[in-house]
Amino acid sequence: MKRYLPPVLLVVVIVLAAPFMGVIRDVLFDRFESTTIRYLARFLILLASAAFIFALTRIREHRGWRYAGLAGTAGLLWIESAYLSAPISGGGIAARVSVAEKIHLVEYGLLALLLYLACRPAGDISMLILPLLWVTFAGVLDESMQWWVATRTGDIDDIFLNVYAGLCGVLFSLALDPPKRMRWRLSPASRQHVTVSAMLAVASLGLFFDTAHLGYEHHDPAIGRFRSWHTADELRAAAADRAIRWRVDPPTDPSPWKGEDRYLAEAGWHAGHRNERYDAGDMYLAAQANRILETYFGPYLDLEFFRGSGKQRYPPEIRRELEAKAPVRDPVNYLSPVLIERIYPWPSRRQYYAALVAVLLLIWVVPRWLWGRRQAP
Repeated sequence: MKRYLPPVLLVVVIVLAAPFMGVIRDVLFDRFESTTIRYLARFLILLASAAFIFALTRIREHRGWRYAGLAGTAGLLWIESAYLSAPISGGGIAARVSVAEKIHLVEYGLLALLLYLACRPAGDISMLILPLLWVTFAGVLDESMQWWVATRTGDIDDIFLNVYAGLCGVLFSLALDPPKRMRWRLSPASRQHVTVSAMLAVASLGLFFDTAHLGYEHHDPAIGRFRSWHTADELRAAAADRAIRWRVDPPTDPSPWKGEDRYLAEAGWHAGHRNERYDAGDMYLAAQANRILETYFGPYLDLEFFRGSGKQRYPPEIRRELEAKAPVRDPVNYLSPVLIERIYPWPSRRQYYAALVAVLLLIWVVPRWLWGRRQAP
């Protein structure tokens, strides 16, 4: 079992470092944005080039497998760079996100390589399947940690990026050190490992999606619709609680040592959208966002100097400006864009968990049924 120690240690490092990576990244980018992006981009290019050159110099046999693995890896990296992420050279927030995504490619590509080497003794196709399943589980652990701490934001899209990086790592592993022989049919032990690992990956992914992305769409007759991680009763209870608690202990700048306050995070998203729309001269969307804040997130608006920005509540003159300039529209047609791509009000949790249990049962039953048919005389 010693061969599993390196990938396990790498997962531990990735998960424990997750709360602090955002702080380190922001400090570097805030102080030396252009320099940091330029040197990180060069380092990643040199690292990828060195890895490909090293793999090419090792090719002596099984040339078809190995060249195909390198070509597949290069193709996936090109697709990620050209279509799945913003150009690093563009600068700004998009460039920061792009650099972070490419660091994920390195982390999880390396993890997939270590898992492939650990699974090679199986001698069958599980050496390619298991690394992807375990990369999925590791990605869920990483994003769950980011979801919990106040300095990061966990998202299921990042888990899919991690699995994508794992696929790159598996293809590169075939080019670097392919098996001398590989059985396409799973052994009984490998079937058990793949089934259990698939159930673990799907269950953890399902639980994370429930926590981070399932929510509610609220219909306010005077405002319109907006999405939230909280029910209407939970929003009211949170507002009453924060109104009392924040008078004594107001929130300070986010810390990697603290858990995320979802009520505070939602208020921040709405305030950011409101301020952005107001600066852009879109009085209707600014007014709608301000109504949501005043109705459901009042304690947030009264915070003093949160993150160094002063009070969040608009002064009377700006509120009068919004009311005067915002066009009158039927609130039935309004859906706030805040968190619309992050929170999904459908399916209900009962439907969702019924589907998740059904998928897990299929993963457990179908392989056994198929294997039983093959074994039947």
